[in-house]
Amino acid sequence: MNHEGLPRRTSADTEGPVAKVLSKLEATGQDLTVLRLLANSPTVFRPFVRLSSTLMYDGALPEKVREVVILWMGRNRPHSYEWIEHVLIARRVGLSDEQIDAIERDDLDGDLFTDEQRLAVVVAAQLLGDHALPPETFEAAVDTWGLETFIELVMVVGWWGGTVPTFLEAMGLRRPDVCDLDVPEWMPEPD
Repeated sequence: MNHEGLPRRTSADTEGPVAKVLSKLEATGQDLTVLRLLANSPTVFRPFVRLSSTLMYDGALPEKVREVVILWMGRNRPHSYEWIEHVLIARRVGLSDEQIDAIERDDLDGDLFTDEQRLAVVVAAQLLGDHALPPETFEAAVDTWGLETFIELVMVVGWWGGTVPTFLEAMGLRRPDVCDLDVPEWMPEPD
């Protein structure tokens, strides 16, 4: 694995703004493996943390919608650090184990999910598949959330469906260093 020799930075072995941010993350238990690796590049570390934090905590997109989309995207990758990290987050924001299991089976039909959650997955699937939205999906999404929140959804898809997995794949990071969850059967063992 590419990442095995890379240092996992901490507030103790960094300085300036990186040390300050890592200290806050460590204090709250949010010093994720991906962030500790990213701290090797002070230039991108803070902007990465700021955008992630903004999309997670400051947005108007409902948390459950966001986490359904992130889990769906994570489920559709062969190695998914994001799946493992976001199962815990999804539970924290109120998704049930039944919903998480359904996403794991790629079954969003039925009564477990709202129309809003299913529409968000359609948006993600179309953006990741065709890199465009048909006019009817665009209109349905803007009608559902308004333009501002729809743009936020597009950024969630781009961030957790593009930027984050690109970094994880480049580093060869398949799973968090510490994980209290069982690895799903569909997820292959690391090379």
